Amino acid sequence: MAKADLIRKGKSDIRFRGLTDGTLNLILRSRFEEEIESYQPDLKKNFHEDLENLRKDKKSLEGLVRHLTGKMAEYQLTTEFRSKKRFSPSRYFANVADDAKLNIIDTKMRPVFQRPDGKTMELDILAISDCGGILAVEVKKTKDPAGIAFVRDFKEKIGVLALLHPDNRIIPAYFSTGGFTGESLDADIVQLKVEPFTGANPLSLFCFCPQTGTILEQAAKSAGFDVSRKPDSQLQAYTTAATRLRARLREKGRLSFDEARAAALERLKDPLLAVRIAQALAGRFGEVIVDEAQDCNPDDLTVISWLRDSGLPARLFAVEGKIFEHTLDFAGP
Repeated sequence: MAKADLIRKGKSDIRFRGLTDGTLNLILRSRFEEEIESYQPDLKKNFHEDLENLRKDKKSLEGLVRHLTGKMAEYQLTTEFRSKKRFSPSRYFANVADDAKLNIIDTKMRPVFQRPDGKTMELDILAISDCGGILAVEVKKTKDPAGIAFVRDFKEKIGVLALLHPDNRIIPAYFSTGGFTGESLDADIVQLKVEPFTGANPLSLFCFCPQTGTILEQAAKSAGFDVSRKPDSQLQAYTTAATRLRARLREKGRLSFDEARAAALERLKDPLLAVRIAQALAGRFGEVIVDEAQDCNPDDLTVISWLRDSGLPARLFAVEGKIFEHTLDFAGP
């Protein structure tokens, strides 16, 4: 057995030890199966189970590699921004509309800020130039092309950033290691305008609550629209127009990130539909890996817990200086 590489010399009083990959166990089980009363081994089944476990381990490692690749890309970009005296954004990003030269005086990795309704948001990199320009960078860390949901989420963040820094020029830049889908290049929901009647002051759709359609007072005020000075009938007209616009967008499958989450939760409330969704996901994916788990809110964790309860292993990664692997036993955002 030593010559067949089934056992190896040990380092303790035990002279030899068997390999832990299951090969020795399969051979002994096959050799002495007649001595094991009422036991019927299935070597083929055991082999396929071991093979499936190896596939899951491979997917998990591939996810971790992509995660680390994205972190390295963020670090390299930040280092480049700090070290270059003057550069144009097109040096690193394609199709940049504002390509004026920048002289970066400060950089921030993972800056956190809040939307007018209180939701916390985060960007990967902010690079501030001495000219007042702010280069806002998001890095997508997977090999697949960035889809429409990723780009919509990024554009929403840019809209919030513009409201928080009205005196600065915001320069959005999305770095996707896997490129972009054709649909994602035309995903601009939050910048659509709501104009309830001819001559009305057009308001960005970002200024309206996605769920109720009501005007978000602070966001509207930043856009020069003072809610306190408008009659109720006019405010109701804006709410109605925003609600109808959202409905038309939903019919076309154009959803913001929050709306996509709400739609998913709504569908999971239907037991029969939830079972069909679980079967479809289990047939396609062996494991779910959630990056940036520290940003998950309770609704996100509800979906993740449902995935786990449906038989899909879920692994969460949160980054605070280094990678920590979490289980789903924690609660809160």
